[in-house]
Amino acid sequence: MSIKHIISWLVAGAIVLGFQSSLWAQRVQPFGPVDFDVDTQPFAPVDVNQLGGPMPANTGFFFTYDRLYTSMNRSNDFVQDDFGGDDSWGNRYEIGYMSDESVHFDGSGWLVSVLHIDGPKLKPDREDYIYQVGTVNGRPFGFYDETAFRERPLNNASAGGVEVLKTWRTKPLHYGSYIEPMIGVRWFYLKDKGYRQVPRAFGFDFLDLPDPMVFFDDAADDARNDLVGPEVGLRWFKQNERWIVAAEGRFLAAANMRSTNFDREQDVQFSPLAEIRFEATYEVFRHAALRVGYSGIFVPSHVTRSNVDLALTNDDLAIHALAFGFVYNR
Repeated sequence: MSIKHIISWLVAGAIVLGFQSSLWAQRVQPFGPVDFDVDTQPFAPVDVNQLGGPMPANTGFFFTYDRLYTSMNRSNDFVQDDFGGDDSWGNRYEIGYMSDESVHFDGSGWLVSVLHIDGPKLKPDREDYIYQVGTVNGRPFGFYDETAFRERPLNNASAGGVEVLKTWRTKPLHYGSYIEPMIGVRWFYLKDKGYRQVPRAFGFDFLDLPDPMVFFDDAADDARNDLVGPEVGLRWFKQNERWIVAAEGRFLAAANMRSTNFDREQDVQFSPLAEIRFEATYEVFRHAALRVGYSGIFVPSHVTRSNVDLALTNDDLAIHALAFGFVYNR
């Protein structure tokens, strides 16, 4: 069975497991019964009689959406600036439920998370490689600088994935905060496509020219990473009046199935992934809120990126994101 088929079956199984748990939530869940009521007035005003101190944690179905303004680092094969990232946009959706019934905890439930980052899409211009241009028999030509060609910064990548997590919620801690341990599975992908202007000999020998005359063709060096494995996480949050502050960390022990496009080279490497989040949420209505935050995804090793050697590389990955989102009953 090919790697792509294995990934497809793993992802499909995780998605089915997550959504079936939500559909069966009113009857039973794998670790205990579910017993919560659905609020028929989600946009009712916040109960001001309870403001002024810690608030009880929400139960029931929840949904969150975050619009992400991201910065993704480049391959080590190309020149980096001081920050080392290029901007883009993405989306993150999370759906699940939390019950107040649990054997050893204050509550438990399920969480399904879907992430997609559109870019960045940085493609160099042909003029960035040519330092002299002209025409021969009505056709354009130019001289190119090999150093500038190899060091031209490029970044044309997309990323995303799916997580399915079983979650628990501890009893209220000191000053009314909560901790939610999580365990489950995750699939995360990175597709990196590099566009370059590849020199092509014109076919004439101009002895009086200091450098060979070349034309330029577009060429793409595609690399792909599919990280699959078990994931653990921990979320801390606390509500005070309308404000909810939260910090979260997730760790994926991933098998990274890497491949390149040109020579069809592929292998499997261990590529751990760490994700951190910091969020501040403001309740506008009883269960509807707005939030802002920061998210970071880091893979320290064995990430293959687009490169001029058309081979598997040992790069790292760093994605920083500012999040602006909507929260329902989280």
